[in-house]
Amino acid sequence: MNPRLMPQPNAGAAGSTTTATGLGFGSFQTVRVYWSTPKTLLGTATANALGTFSGSAALTFAVPDGAPLGPNKVYGVGESTESIIGGKAIGVGSFTVQ
Repeated sequence: MNPRLMPQPNAGAAGSTTTATGLGFGSFQTVRVYWSTPKTLLGTATANALGTFSGSAALTFAVPDGAPLGPNKVYGVGESTESIIGGKAIGVGSFTVQ
């Protein structure tokens, strides 16, 4: 399974808050969550035994003030799990700044 990151809600203004859940990461690994432009570390989450983080383990963060209008990528980088194509496992999601 390819890792995925899902912000909910997936649209809002800069400065608003959203919560990212993820799946497809390694068991109990730390996942660093980033905003793509400007590249910003939003925080970390820890996957459970099934490689997911949700509910109380999900990461709530503020949309960066410098985020451009329109669709923006949010991605999680697993610290230890290798992806099928090599390198760290990366799950990508989208948030639309309005």
